[in-house]
Amino acid sequence: MPSLVVSPSTGALNRRLDAITCKSRFKSIRTRVNRLAGLFCAILLTIDVVANDWEIISYVGNGRHFLTPLLDVESVDDMEVDYSFPAMSSPNGVSKIGRFMIDVALAQLIDRTGASYVLSMGSFSINDPSSNLCGSLRQTYPVFGTAISKNNSIHLGTVKDGITYLRGNTLTHLLGSSVTSHVAAPGANDKQLQDLGYVPSPAFADIRITTPLPLPPPGQVTQFNVSMYRFFSTSYCSGGVRLTLN
Repeated sequence: MPSLVVSPSTGALNRRLDAITCKSRFKSIRTRVNRLAGLFCAILLTIDVVANDWEIISYVGNGRHFLTPLLDVESVDDMEVDYSFPAMSSPNGVSKIGRFMIDVALAQLIDRTGASYVLSMGSFSINDPSSNLCGSLRQTYPVFGTAISKNNSIHLGTVKDGITYLRGNTLTHLLGSSVTSHVAAPGANDKQLQDLGYVPSPAFADIRITTPLPLPPPGQVTQFNVSMYRFFSTSYCSGGVRLTLN
């Protein structure tokens, strides 16, 4: 008669070992993913600190060549002497706020104490006609002897200033009628705007000047490819610090 042999079942134990193995593998994978994510974030942070550090970018000085046209200009009156401006678009033809902002811009451009940053943000192509920045230079210019250089060339420029009026906030725009009700008409003056609830806010002064333009003989029409520099000084509130963008 054959003997009966009874052995304990290991099914539950094997299933438990499989569960422990899967849990261990998942934990190992999660640890590796966390380490890779941490390393990736550290690399991005390092790149951001180095590439977007204003102190480093200003120290390298790639943006300082944009200051060339105004390096020897210390006041609004100097600009009137060195450049030819249209009668209605000259530094002395803007408002007092505009003159003040031009003075602040010139002080920032010639600053050597490190109080202002000069940053190079790369170059960009302007393909949209509505973004053409050179169209404002299409004007009539007087020719002054002080603006003519030794090689019979002249620097041209235009200046425009203004103040943006604001009304309402996000809630009144979404839930109220501040966008559609009693909107100011183009050309409204300060009193009319304030009567409608508008308040003055950002101010700006826009200076655009050219590199030397050769003067043609009288009566002769010629074409030249001329570069332009733009100095856009703005403040984001009526009492804020003025910022100059080139």
